[in-house]
Amino acid sequence: MKKIIIVRASPDWGGLSAKLQQQGRLAPSDYLPTPLPAGFPPNVPDILDLWNSSLAMDFFSVRAAVGAIAQKTWQKTGADYIMSVPDFIQWAATHPDEAVCLFPTDDDDFFAPHLFEGLAVADRPYIRRFPSPIYVDMLFNRPLDSRFPRLMPRLRRLYGRYPRKLALFAPLVRPGPDIDGLQTLACDYFCQTNNYALMGRGSDWGSKMHEVADHIDVSRVLDRFKYRWDDGPAKQIALTNKHPCSISRLMIMLREGFKGATLRRGLEEYVRSFDHLTLPADMAWMQTPLFQLRDLFANLLDAKSAEVYAETRRYNAGL
Repeated sequence: MKKIIIVRASPDWGGLSAKLQQQGRLAPSDYLPTPLPAGFPPNVPDILDLWNSSLAMDFFSVRAAVGAIAQKTWQKTGADYIMSVPDFIQWAATHPDEAVCLFPTDDDDFFAPHLFEGLAVADRPYIRRFPSPIYVDMLFNRPLDSRFPRLMPRLRRLYGRYPRKLALFAPLVRPGPDIDGLQTLACDYFCQTNNYALMGRGSDWGSKMHEVADHIDVSRVLDRFKYRWDDGPAKQIALTNKHPCSISRLMIMLREGFKGATLRRGLEEYVRSFDHLTLPADMAWMQTPLFQLRDLFANLLDAKSAEVYAETRRYNAGL
């Protein structure tokens, strides 16, 4: 069985940083898709300009560094391949009978070293879901009640679509028990960004990759597939990041005022949140990458780092 991590499309963050330092400014078309993804505000360019004028490193450099931290976790999983969606589609066309275990992910989320342990060749394709803890200003557990996936086809038949949020159905979408005292959040989608595996063979998923690579899309078509879930404490194989470079997180941070001081205060609160972080034993693998994130964002607030980075930008602008 080939163990494969599928990375969804994202900008070339390092290339964008280099271009910014050479040109001094980027056009929104350099880094924003058209149309904008759901939930993206129209003022993303203004948000990034505020970041670049207020902090020690430009947004794109920081985002590249976040991705590098995540990729180090992937490299410890024993994956045979780390592929983009188009690359996997091409690979599957030439390996239709190869047994596969596929984990789609964003470029900034973490995987555990034991990601592929205990996953065997599947006789027929199915989707396997795991717990999806998320770090925001604290670590939350996100298990899922087993009735949730059975409820989804009924919702689609009733409404013609799945509601973006299922808050009205909270009594039916109950989260599972807390794990070692972690606060628990209910899930609004069956699949989160990096907590599900696609089991089967290359031919099972190659032609379907465009409808299953994204967690929102696969949640909406889940009733077309066989699925199972593993929500036990021993199955903590992934972590979703809501770090300060995430657009949704930035929007929340800037609610109190669109200015550099507000942005810096939000970063300070994020960095301080790690002072109270205690990881359960089954999540101990998260400690190193999480604290690497803390150090990365703490350095943005360091005056000396800001001074050195500003000098570097002036030098690059003069080349």
